[in-house]
Amino acid sequence: MLSQTRKKNRSRRKPNPSSTTNSKEPDYYKKAHSSNGNDSAKSSTYGNQEEKQKEQQQQQQVESKSKDPPKRKPTKEEEVLTAKNWRLAKELSELKVKHREETKAVARLTMENMNLAARCREAIGHVTILKKE
Repeated sequence: MLSQTRKKNRSRRKPNPSSTTNSKEPDYYKKAHSSNGNDSAKSSTYGNQEEKQKEQQQQQQVESKSKDPPKRKPTKEEEVLTAKNWRLAKELSELKVKHREETKAVARLTMENMNLAARCREAIGHVTILKKE
């Protein structure tokens, strides 16, 4: 009974167009490499002249925005502030490194302290056992 319904379901399926061709190339490869003498990829990308013109205008706008304005000479106050900013950034970087190293040292000392505390508890427990004997 179950095998009969499976056979019916198989017969209802529509054949896959890519499976009916004898070529072993996938569909996406065929579409990308098929050409009828004209460049269909360009015509489908741009569609018409208006789209080409719009894209060129957008590209020109992007290029004009990317141009840097003429550089002006920084004022004396800006130079002082820039130097101070660099100095403070360097100091901050050094402090970060120092903090990282100190954090590692604190973690190491904490672990050592915990180990010593555990050993002390063991020793005290051993002493109490010896006292009882």
